[in-house]
Amino acid sequence: MRDAILWLHGNASEGHFNPANIHVTGHSAGGHLTAELAAMDWHAHGLPRDLTQSATPTRGLFDLTPLIETLMNDDLRLDRQSARHLSPLYRLPRKGTAIAVAVGAEETEEFQRQSRDYALRCRASGPASEFLCQEGCNHYTILNQFMDAEALLTQTILTRMGLVKPPVGGAGPPRGGRYRCRWR
Repeated sequence: MRDAILWLHGNASEGHFNPANIHVTGHSAGGHLTAELAAMDWHAHGLPRDLTQSATPTRGLFDLTPLIETLMNDDLRLDRQSARHLSPLYRLPRKGTAIAVAVGAEETEEFQRQSRDYALRCRASGPASEFLCQEGCNHYTILNQFMDAEALLTQTILTRMGLVKPPVGGAGPPRGGRYRCRWR
């Protein structure tokens, strides 16, 4: 993923886009990778520190430490140190990166907790942060929002990219804007 972003930045003129306007999003394992990209030290790769303007990790895994006690760890071979090192919860985005963390209200409490905790830590560290917990959505159905241009998740991403203007004066959330999960 890092190499893909490096390539995009280096080939922006061929793709006819602004290399200073890169936004990342991903779902599930891609949500984890999205959070990793948002925390990346781009300056260490010779690029601007603010390379990623916004990130929208959707239903990501942000804290790997609970996996240590599972059968999956037979393959992962995580210990406390490696789990923390590989967990975006402990390596936050640079200040100024706009973060919108999305999860379905029908997800397990653990996935809701991880999404909420990551969004709270992002908010506390400075980046503009939103927690989008979507009513009636689970791991798979939250993706349906990407097929609806008026859905809250889609509108949030498009707004962060500067492709649509944010709603003005209490116009209400776009479709799919009902929440059941809350900041805690």
